[in-house]
Amino acid sequence: MHDASTAVQPHHLSEHLEILAAHTRPTTASGFRRAQERGRVPARTTLVTFDDGYADLSSEIAPRLRAAGVPSTMFVVSGAIDRDREFWWDALTRALLGPERGSGTL
Repeated sequence: MHDASTAVQPHHLSEHLEILAAHTRPTTASGFRRAQERGRVPARTTLVTFDDGYADLSSEIAPRLRAAGVPSTMFVVSGAIDRDREFWWDALTRALLGPERGSGTL
């Protein structure tokens, strides 16, 4: 599980998505690629991505994306499914920002 101190909290994510939906043109990675190939990427096009594949993508993130009407591209680290070891970046965050920071080794 990722460290909530470095993540956007769910209620704030909803606010962010509402602002994106109101003021930009959200698209998916494939939609952006098609626009690039046509040589016409509309002004204010945004691409929302999630790149760690945490479990909350389906329980917390996807419902908020749907509610705001914001498409996204999600990358899942398939080799980490059912793995009992945390990602290195989570270990680093815990070591630097966690309650026991400075103790132990990475």
